[in-house]
Amino acid sequence: MHEALTHASDRLGIELPALSQASDFSTTEIQEARQFFMSRLGENHGLDIVVCGSMARREMSTASDFDFLVVGHSLVEDATRFRSFRAACEDWCDERALKPPGSTGIFGRVVAATELVDQIGLDSDTNASLTRRILMLEEGVSVLEPHLHRKFAKVAIGRYLHGGQSEPGGTPRFLLNDVVRYWRTIAVDYQAKVWQSLTPNDWGLRYLKLRISRKLTFVATLASLFLVELRRPEDSRTFLVDQFVEVPALARLAQLSDDLADEDQSLAYLREVLVVAEEFSEFLADDDRRTAAKEVLPPAREATDEVFSAMRERSIQLQQALEGLFFESPTLGPLSRKYLSF
Repeated sequence: MHEALTHASDRLGIELPALSQASDFSTTEIQEARQFFMSRLGENHGLDIVVCGSMARREMSTASDFDFLVVGHSLVEDATRFRSFRAACEDWCDERALKPPGSTGIFGRVVAATELVDQIGLDSDTNASLTRRILMLEEGVSVLEPHLHRKFAKVAIGRYLHGGQSEPGGTPRFLLNDVVRYWRTIAVDYQAKVWQSLTPNDWGLRYLKLRISRKLTFVATLASLFLVELRRPEDSRTFLVDQFVEVPALARLAQLSDDLADEDQSLAYLREVLVVAEEFSEFLADDDRRTAAKEVLPPAREATDEVFSAMRERSIQLQQALEGLFFESPTLGPLSRKYLSF
């Protein structure tokens, strides 16, 4: 488990065994994936394989998907390499009994890093490109050539910072706005998918993931952006690159335990947030509870399944704790009101 999470759990007096186990499992899978792809594909092809999702967030379970993108960083002379990279990813899924990317078309594709960085906003920035760019920043992990992924993060963050900050050393508003845009987009798209589907498969589990896992990733990113203003690093760009490349999402949120050290109520809210994250990690690792949640149909308020209802109640309590943490804290409250309201 990342040292920031370990440090926070010690400071807050909580144990996180499920998150620790998921982190160890994820780290092992990432290391073995790197060995597999390096042996299978070699390096210096101008292509990288970036994984998102629970594996990248170090929250993986045996039921997790392998959500990958083949990312082009330069023009590849042999176009058949695109197919060989995708085939290697499919073989990895078969070998490890991992679920391949879902049917949405976001993952399992070849994408150009330059387009993701250059086309921010306006009509050319589709839902797909927005999703890929933000997820690659928020939780992406390279399983082939990590230096290329770090280069992507450096260039992407530089592009956002070029748009300006509110003030020297302030929170990067351009990047923050795009992160908020992505969060609002997936929330709206989720409702659209429920509306369009006459038989919403796995609805209950997707509902809980949106309200817990995805929400935690969003607020973890807000924490990193606010830390630019709170800690005033000498080099904001390098600080953010390190945050996104080196620190998993939940660990970025856990870092706040140091910045809120004198705020007992804020630390209590942070403690509750991490406890819910721990409980949901344990929930996701339990096949019976996952299956029960998948079988629940909308709307949530009419669900009768006790397993689903209990976790939904915890998601409500998570929301309340996050509201307290970000809006009642003397440290975070002014930033939240300034950057998240108007």
